[in-house]
Amino acid sequence: MAPRGGAPTPPTQHVGAPAALVQRTRYGQSETTFGLKGRIVMKILLLLPVGLFAFTLTVGFGIVGMVIWGFVAVPWGLRDIWKSSHGRGLAAAVAPHETAAHRFGVDDPA
Repeated sequence: MAPRGGAPTPPTQHVGAPAALVQRTRYGQSETTFGLKGRIVMKILLLLPVGLFAFTLTVGFGIVGMVIWGFVAVPWGLRDIWKSSHGRGLAAAVAPHETAAHRFGVDDPA
């Protein structure tokens, strides 16, 4: 709305959608996650106790461990292992234009 007796305000410009800060990846390695090979190894290690609990189920006393591990720990672990991450780490979301060396003062002449 224009003020009384003044010139009308200029129309706002539509800029469009902002560019993405960083590329998110599920398979690539970053500062805080494993690469694809590490994620597969961690998945295998996470699923190893399922076999142990399945064996103890035949004996009869592994039902509690199987329920807790199978319905709580495994889904939680798989979600954390396969969570997508920033291609250049979490700090890239804060300062995408700076490299890690610049953020931590490696090129600082002092």
